[in-house]
Amino acid sequence: AMRNRSPYWHSHMLVVDQNYRNKGTGVLLKMAQKKHAIEHGISLIEWTFDPMESKNAYFNFEKLGVVVKRYYPNFYGNTSGVQGNLPTDRIVAEWWLDRERPALTGELRRIAIPSDIQRIKRTSIEEARGIQERLRFEFQKNLSEGFYAAAFSHNAEAGEYIFIRRVPDAAATD
Repeated sequence: AMRNRSPYWHSHMLVVDQNYRNKGTGVLLKMAQKKHAIEHGISLIEWTFDPMESKNAYFNFEKLGVVVKRYYPNFYGNTSGVQGNLPTDRIVAEWWLDRERPALTGELRRIAIPSDIQRIKRTSIEEARGIQERLRFEFQKNLSEGFYAAAFSHNAEAGEYIFIRRVPDAAATD
């Protein structure tokens, strides 16, 4: 695709067979994608993911170094299955291949999420809906106030998005 006359790639989905998960396969695939993109003059790859999925957030932020500056409520419309009939809220991961990971300095803001939203969906879809509504509100508030998500930390019980203040960048294409 093109944005501000600069080409970028939109990566729709990365899926790893259950037998190869948690063994570094996803990172190897994304690094191959990065190499291929750079060889073709691409400096940005982006994709969407569910902001309630802490394992995806950890992978995207901490393994790849993405940032998130956009949040879309119910991006794909209402679906069933893994969404549990919840709206399909998505955030856009921006993977800048030619930039260093932003430093976590200055005023930081945090948004907590549970470590296993799928377990919560199985036990109480209403609790999951409440988490999603809170997350949507807090994400949109931080983004509208000039912050963006630059990191993600987690432990067995919970994770949290870490936001930093946006600094104007004349070279940015967003």
